[in-house]
Amino acid sequence: MIGNWCADDRLDVTGRVVVVADGAHGVALAVAAALCDSGAHVVVTFPPKDVDVDRARLVLTGRPGPATLVELPPHDADAWLELLEGVHERHDRLDACVHRSTGVPLRPAAEGQAKVAAGRLVLLTGPGAAPVEPLADLDLLVDVVPVPAHDPDDAQAAHDRVAQAVALRCAR
Repeated sequence: MIGNWCADDRLDVTGRVVVVADGAHGVALAVAAALCDSGAHVVVTFPPKDVDVDRARLVLTGRPGPATLVELPPHDADAWLELLEGVHERHDRLDACVHRSTGVPLRPAAEGQAKVAAGRLVLLTGPGAAPVEPLADLDLLVDVVPVPAHDPDDAQAAHDRVAQAVALRCAR
């Protein structure tokens, strides 16, 4: 505790709405769970025929913040924009989107988010990831969260650290 501030105070994202792209497994699922634990309403997208979606539903059920799982083709910019518009219309807000910066072009997703609602774009970057494409021209706050290389035996701890870093950024 420092003055009237406590580290736990920053993690309250109650009432915020966050979309986690491709969040049915791995570090993205850990991020979705941490955000739900902190009170956010999390919309988790998953690609068609994702084998992890039932497990993700079990992981996210019963947490303080609700989760909604939505099937979304990963490279369909129009479907992404439609999803964001629907989320914004339903909740009257869209506070952040979380993406992995992989080989998928990020600009169409970022442009869709900027068009619907400004807010925060959190990018998860792995070791040796290509540089993030420039997005400075968009009305978004862009945060890059590195996902460290980790031993498979330590995956849960590594995922938890990344999830807390993302929750901190979404609480700002």
